[in-house]
Amino acid sequence: MLSSWRNRARSRSVQSEDAVKHIYTLGRIGEKDSLTSVAGHLGVTLDAAAALVAELQRTGVLNVGDEGVALTPRGEKLARGLVRAHRLVERCLADEVGLPIEPVHDEAERAEHRMTPERVD
Repeated sequence: MLSSWRNRARSRSVQSEDAVKHIYTLGRIGEKDSLTSVAGHLGVTLDAAAALVAELQRTGVLNVGDEGVALTPRGEKLARGLVRAHRLVERCLADEVGLPIEPVHDEAERAEHRMTPERVD
């Protein structure tokens, strides 16, 4: 029972980080983010996305306003760290191990959530 609770908690953490990275990425290319966008990206219902966004707002990672959702400075820092970890894993696996880029991207998507800032550095 405890291990399934840990899996759900881990899954929620990964979803939160994926949502933050999604919002960050859209902002970098000048697109507005929305609850629908978050739900679609994560493959969850609008209700689940709303609960996740509310949780991220409570923790100070993002703000919700008339123009959609926006990362706070804390959220920006988290997103930049995730993107950095992802890119470093991709480069390491492609350059050092010699793997093709497509499976490297998929592994980097998983690995970015396991990386600590110290490990990335």
